[in-house]
Amino acid sequence: MRAPWLAYCLNPLLADVRTEDWAQETPLHLAASNGREGVVAQLLAFSPQSHHARDFDGRTALHLAAHGGHDKIVARLLAHQPALIDAVDFDNKTALYHAAAKGHEAMVVELLNLSPGLIDVKSTNTNTPLHVAASEGHAKVVAALLARRLSLAEVAGAAGRTPLFCAAREGRQEAVDLFPLTTKQVFCSSHLSRYSTRSVFIPL
Repeated sequence: MRAPWLAYCLNPLLADVRTEDWAQETPLHLAASNGREGVVAQLLAFSPQSHHARDFDGRTALHLAAHGGHDKIVARLLAHQPALIDAVDFDNKTALYHAAAKGHEAMVVELLNLSPGLIDVKSTNTNTPLHVAASEGHAKVVAALLARRLSLAEVAGAAGRTPLFCAAREGRQEAVDLFPLTTKQVFCSSHLSRYSTRSVFIPL
């Protein structure tokens, strides 16, 4: 059912920029999430305010582009409206959070270059971008975030869990190896034997 509607919305000559599907996604949302940079450019030119639109989860086109790793679209949207970089969805997730969750290292670095403060923005469940990157095992993103600020390793998130806890709990060995020795010592003394559910090695 969605395919003809999607094709309609991705044609900038036909699309009504105000159209929404069942998920409240506009043509700009769909173009951004599907990596259609040319369509995004035309839709923004036709309707300069369309970047404000939110879907059912409160996500802008920037959130979806970051989630999909579409760096050129992210750059275009931010060139069109720089303030979008600080936008949060209904779960208080920024574009940086979405990029970190999917392991898009280069995009994470670029977004932090533009807005360093994003590194501290927590989702509604109190997790940082480092928590989600560690939990998903995106080692390059974990390394990039720790390189920005090593103290992020100590930040408590959902249920009081640190990023190292999240990585160990999910068995993300490569991510675990990136955390500083002091963080590992604290973790091993308080959590490892009781809470680690997958096989990881914590070198001390």
